[in-house]
Amino acid sequence: MFDGKPCLVVRWEPRVRSWPEAFDERGLIAALAKAVKPTVEAAGADVSPTDVAEWALREGRALLILDALDQLTNKQSIASLEESLHSGSVQNCPIVLTSRAYAVTDHATLLHDTRGWRFGRIDGFDEDQQKQDLADLPIGSLEALAAHAEIEDLLRIPVVLAMIRELAEDGRLSAF
Repeated sequence: MFDGKPCLVVRWEPRVRSWPEAFDERGLIAALAKAVKPTVEAAGADVSPTDVAEWALREGRALLILDALDQLTNKQSIASLEESLHSGSVQNCPIVLTSRAYAVTDHATLLHDTRGWRFGRIDGFDEDQQKQDLADLPIGSLEALAAHAEIEDLLRIPVVLAMIRELAEDGRLSAF
């Protein structure tokens, strides 16, 4: 299948927090099958997208990246995620779970399994990196942002810089 090459399918939902109400294996298989369907059909394979999704989970061939654990507040979703992480096919898959640091402590029971979680920290952009990221924009420099001192911590976050870039390119920076 796929001429012997690995198949990479990505489901990306920018700026939308869409944690499922029930993060169960059936729902994950359905979402993965939906994501791989065009690729499977284009390859003319003899298997269904559901078969591919089940195989990918069972064999640990799916990398799950779950962003913004700190924004997951629905108790049912948290319980469902915890159950899924500790049982079923998801156990075979590598998982990247992102969060602000406080939520790692808040969700300690979620992370108590034998998966062997490893923790890392990504520091925000320093001022030189911020300037480099925004250098080609019409705003010229960070100092051009009127309230720079008041938003300094926010400018360390890459997604905020992306929003500033979008606003500047559209001539709407004053809205920021």
